Amino acid sequence: MVWPAGVARMIRDMSPSERRAYDLGVRAAIDAARIVAITIETAEDADSFRKRVAAETMVAFAEAAEGLKLAQVESPANTVMRAITADPAAAGTLAYPTCAGRVSWARDSSNGHIHARCEARQCFAIMQ
Repeated sequence: MVWPAGVARMIRDMSPSERRAYDLGVRAAIDAARIVAITIETAEDADSFRKRVAAETMVAFAEAAEGLKLAQVESPANTVMRAITADPAAAGTLAYPTCAGRVSWARDSSNGHIHARCEARQCFAIMQ
């Protein structure tokens, strides 16, 4: 799914627990829509045009809401760490995805641990 720029920025800034909470909320909405659809379809007057349309609308909503899940979105910190670990160099810089600041990093030669910090806003730092 392509998110508008402001929403995409908000999603990138979510913590892992916020992402899980958001996904649980989406899951609850999907489940509720499916329960309503089944309830309508099993009602005594389920053959009425209005009831059929309502049930089909709930099913369509549940299917569309599947695309709102964030589980497939990787956190900016994971993106940075994946790039650093894939780089064979002992040190380097790269852009941090959320603030576009430079992340300077170095790999310890004795144990391979990584030390990294965003220079722009100090929004990312790690010392293994």
